[in-house]
Amino acid sequence: MTNSKAERLIIARGYLDDMADHVGGVNRYIVGIHPLIRVDIKDKRIKVHFLLSNYDVKKASGGGLISKISGKDGSPNNYDGKWMFENTYPFNPNDSHRKTSAQAFVMTHIYSQMIFDKIEEIVNDGIVGFDDDDNW
Repeated sequence: MTNSKAERLIIARGYLDDMADHVGGVNRYIVGIHPLIRVDIKDKRIKVHFLLSNYDVKKASGGGLISKISGKDGSPNNYDGKWMFENTYPFNPNDSHRKTSAQAFVMTHIYSQMIFDKIEEIVNDGIVGFDDDDNW
């Protein structure tokens, strides 16, 4: 996180894990995001940027419904990957993970609205217990 009073700038990295979870026939997908949140303050105005480049995906091959039904006790093969937005639904209607991508898209929007609402609340009401003279 960066907080510069001289530049009137705050930059923070957010984290939301397991916001979309889908168990398919063979695979399980768990989606998260790491947004960059930038707040510019100038002339008693605030501009908030919510930036994302991709979804972070954990995939468990062999962790889907077919494995559970067949009674296989083998542990799934896991990998961590990234889904670029241009390859996911709704940006790509032919996405093979439409349900998971759609859930991730909606949850990302909800998370961004929560961040914007919290920043607006802090701007309007101030931070309770904050003291500029606190020299810690």
